Amino acid sequence: ERARIHQERVSTRPHPTGSPAAAEVRRYILDELAAAGIDTRVQDAVGSTDALGAVALARVRNVIARLPGAGSSGTLFLVAHYDSATISHGAGDDGAGVATLLETARALRSGPAPRNDVVLVFTDAEEACLCGAEAFVSQDPAAAAGGVVLNFESRGSSGPAIMFETSRGNGDLVAAYARAAPRPVATSFAVEVYRLLPNDTDFSPFRDAGRFGGLNTAYIDGSAAYHQPQDDVAHQSISSLQHLGTNALAMTRALADADIATLARPSGTDATYFPVLGRMIRYPGGFVWPIALLALLVVAVAAVLLRRAGTGAPRLLGAIA
Repeated sequence: ERARIHQERVSTRPHPTGSPAAAEVRRYILDELAAAGIDTRVQDAVGSTDALGAVALARVRNVIARLPGAGSSGTLFLVAHYDSATISHGAGDDGAGVATLLETARALRSGPAPRNDVVLVFTDAEEACLCGAEAFVSQDPAAAAGGVVLNFESRGSSGPAIMFETSRGNGDLVAAYARAAPRPVATSFAVEVYRLLPNDTDFSPFRDAGRFGGLNTAYIDGSAAYHQPQDDVAHQSISSLQHLGTNALAMTRALADADIATLARPSGTDATYFPVLGRMIRYPGGFVWPIALLALLVVAVAAVLLRRAGTGAPRLLGAIA
């Protein structure tokens, strides 16, 4: 309910980058962070990307907040964009992410200082060109040494918060997610499919820089509201916001006390993983071919036994198919 208040306040009207409404949202974020006693600044820069098929540039004003660690091994970055699509209120995309970061910051601030530095990055111009994230990654001193990034998005109005994208060599990060997330929803299948698609979020500039490891999370049901006037609080599921925030806070607390320097580096191979009864089943990607060959062998043995038992060839072939 606390996050819901933020979600509503930052989505009263469309607020594309450069608009007076975007400036109001930025001021709200700054005021909330200041009220929490968190060191905050605005990065005023020009970002440029070609991620969306053509070169684009934008003047951006990223809001950057830092919670210093007690004995930092590196930096954990929490990322969400505060601009909206031109005709959208942006309650889900990405008011949900903004609200999640603000509420996570409040929760962290109310407890003991984490081991690692935690930097919150509210990016500008994501919808236009990912230029805010690019400007932060390429120009801001806080990003120079890299670290681990958790990006929070929405592409709909409801459904579970799905961890759908990772950096490569994700074994250690996926293990951390499986241990920490109270309600994990993620599959390596989704990661592989997403890598084949021409889609990008603010996670892309971090991923492509080569000095960040990370995870990307969004809820995607109710996609008819995406980038539409219906992306307002009235159409947004509070349960989805709760799931996004629950996992975000748990992951932040876990990674804020982990060895960031190790997690930021690729861990060799990607993991294979999927949820079962609220838990994550995972194993190294190198096990995929042995398991596939074993499955093929089991099918072959079953086929031989069924053939000997009198099953006709057409029926057997249909079963195998």
